Amino acid sequence: MRHLSLTSLLCLLMVERTTCHGNAVTNFDGEFRASLYQALVEKDNSSNLIVSPASISLSLRLLQLGARGNTLAQIERTMRYDISTSEAGEEATEASWWATVPHMAFLSSVEFRGTWQTQFLSRGTQNLPFSLANGSTVKVPMMYQSSEVKFGQFYLPSDQRYAVLELPYFGKSLSLLLVIPSERKTPLSLFQAQLTSRTVTFWDAGLRHTKMDIFLPRFKLQSRLNLKPVLESLGISDAFDPFIADFSGIS
Repeated sequence: MRHLSLTSLLCLLMVERTTCHGNAVTNFDGEFRASLYQALVEKDNSSNLIVSPASISLSLRLLQLGARGNTLAQIERTMRYDISTSEAGEEATEASWWATVPHMAFLSSVEFRGTWQTQFLSRGTQNLPFSLANGSTVKVPMMYQSSEVKFGQFYLPSDQRYAVLELPYFGKSLSLLLVIPSERKTPLSLFQAQLTSRTVTFWDAGLRHTKMDIFLPRFKLQSRLNLKPVLESLGISDAFDPFIADFSGIS
């Protein structure tokens, strides 16, 4: 049995199990999600980040239904695919409520409270050392479980070894991927540059069932993000300009 204490956790990534082998739209969505993440970390790489690309993608799809001209073209290029006529017919009613107001608010809010497929034992929680990004160490409450999980070891282009651990949530439709460096001082930026939809698919193919003792820090993450500069950096600019934005399809 392996013993794994996540004393220097670099990256948490929640994935939907059905997305790893999805259709073309799913693959394009994966590319957009990776691009969005890269743009966000370029804007602020000094704090914890939690973002739901799926929620933002859905909001942009609704905007795409009513966009016209260059506004539509920019959204399509950023999203990497066109919405089909059939999809537009199904979702037009969802966007029609915007037609009654002169201004639009582009908001996206997500809260996730999941239950682990295998529960951590409350009596097993203990204070253990955890390494921070600056190299210092603090003691934090570490949850404990002993279970069979999917685990794999991989290498960065720089030949640095790291591990990926998958912890499924109840029902196994959602999983949390934890990326763990072999060296505690490995910077997060090395992993951020490699985080794409192809990388996640590569990890999924390389994970194997392994019986492990797992110590995981208790954590709670929250972020409040201004997506306007991020989406503009990805190529969506007309939508935020009141003089040239074209959403005549929903007016």
